Amino acid sequence: MAHSAANNSAAAHLAGTMRTYTKTNLRRWSCLDKELPDVNQIKAIHLYDWDNTLFATPLPSDRIWTPSTIGLLQSQDAFVYEGGWWHNPKILAATGEGIEKEEPRAWDGCWDEDVVELVRMSMEQKDVLTVMVTGRQEDRFADLIQRMAKSKKLDFDLMCLKPAVGPQNQQFHSTMMFKQEFIKDLVYTYNEATEMRIYEDRPKHAAEFRRLFASLNEDWERGVSPAPRKPLVAEVIDVPAKAKFLDPLTEVEEVQLLVNANNKALRTDPKPSAQHFNIEKNVLNTVYKIDEENQKRLISTLIPEISSTADGEVRVHADEIFICRGVCQNRQLQRLGGIGKVQHWRITATGSLEDKIWAARVEPVPSNSTGVSSRRQLVLAMRKGAWFTDANDIQNWAPVPQDKAIEFPTTISEIIRLSLMRGHSSGLANDADKTSTSGRPYQSSNFRGQSNPSQGGNNNGRRPPPPAANYRGGNQSRGRGGAYPRGGREGGGRGGRQGRGGMNSRGGRSRPGQYRSLDDVGTSQNTGAGFQYEDGGYPY
Repeated sequence: MAHSAANNSAAAHLAGTMRTYTKTNLRRWSCLDKELPDVNQIKAIHLYDWDNTLFATPLPSDRIWTPSTIGLLQSQDAFVYEGGWWHNPKILAATGEGIEKEEPRAWDGCWDEDVVELVRMSMEQKDVLTVMVTGRQEDRFADLIQRMAKSKKLDFDLMCLKPAVGPQNQQFHSTMMFKQEFIKDLVYTYNEATEMRIYEDRPKHAAEFRRLFASLNEDWERGVSPAPRKPLVAEVIDVPAKAKFLDPLTEVEEVQLLVNANNKALRTDPKPSAQHFNIEKNVLNTVYKIDEENQKRLISTLIPEISSTADGEVRVHADEIFICRGVCQNRQLQRLGGIGKVQHWRITATGSLEDKIWAARVEPVPSNSTGVSSRRQLVLAMRKGAWFTDANDIQNWAPVPQDKAIEFPTTISEIIRLSLMRGHSSGLANDADKTSTSGRPYQSSNFRGQSNPSQGGNNNGRRPPPPAANYRGGNQSRGRGGAYPRGGREGGGRGGRQGRGGMNSRGGRSRPGQYRSLDDVGTSQNTGAGFQYEDGGYPY
């Protein structure tokens, strides 16, 4: 018995017996200056995550940036002076129409209202401790997030952002490490609570929380813990992420300002890990672009049953008819009429494959349009995991009735994506670090008149289409005279860097625009750029 007690004592000491679990110590985690309820009053703890759980946080849009640039933007290490997407409060403050307009209207439309209602129910229960915790940096985001929560009339007992150093001088190498340390202090302080609920959008974090409480409960059952406590019923609720996107022009301007500040600081205060950046334009594909109004008309007429149920598993398209990868050769482009040429089409048939992709066959109007292939396919919608080239495997095509034989216009356009490039360059924004006298970055009108991020207005509430990296092979050209011809006049062959085994292939590629884990980053040993994230992946 004495031997067992000694072991328990040693284990308890290693687990942190030197800590004192009091309300005063617990308050040191919070950025709120308010008195906490008595320990014996609290029977349950409700803990809410912020990003994409409570608040629909804007993500870098894959309608604007290349996949590698999205990873770079979300890196903590790339922008050593200003911080990247998750570390610069100006990005979060730009949500919607900006803080000046959004604060008076409580960022209406930018919340997960179901979770907001749960917070309010927690607030009303006197025996519930209501807590918000996020890996956002306390010194940069505390004021902004308090203002956002206050505008929504959300009153938390504790609002905890990740501090540079914990109350016990802890150093946190990840958001999860911070949250786990805080939760331990929380449950040991409010040791009469018998129930814990955690609302979390990231599956990996949810799994970590479940493992944490399984381990804690086991220790409490065995009596091996820093302080005595009874086991509690811990439930982790998975919240579907409801991310939004900034207005495209706003997003480009905010990133340009970030680049400007980075480059200016580099000139005045050089640091070994700092790098100069430029924004450059990339043409991914040349397409017949369909405007937003006609996209909606095609979807609602041809697949109304899909459009009404589209969610994180299914996303609608009907936005473009493929011509060629990258910039078309002048000869081919001239034959089609050049950029900006309007070409009309008519729907002739619809089909689907294994309930994962829905497409339509189209023919040019008039049928003898110069240089236009008579057999084309238009992808209408795809289930998560499907590929555009799967449309070429559709065998059962149903001719459309007369009332669905829609005619619609398209415009020959180039699909533009922007890249952050290291070092000085002669690209689109080689003067990126020179801000205009109005204080605005280079004019985003560089995109206008093309198939680009600014078309269609604000993307808030819309799911972005996949970039070219989602096509099998280095070319989007696998079909048999269909949407993606294998080697015909308007296509190319298989293979290439972005093929199945390539940089953005099915095996292990990172989906552009993924929701990364705030500051849970490491540094790539190969490149020196920190873009390895703890977890990611948001629904379409």
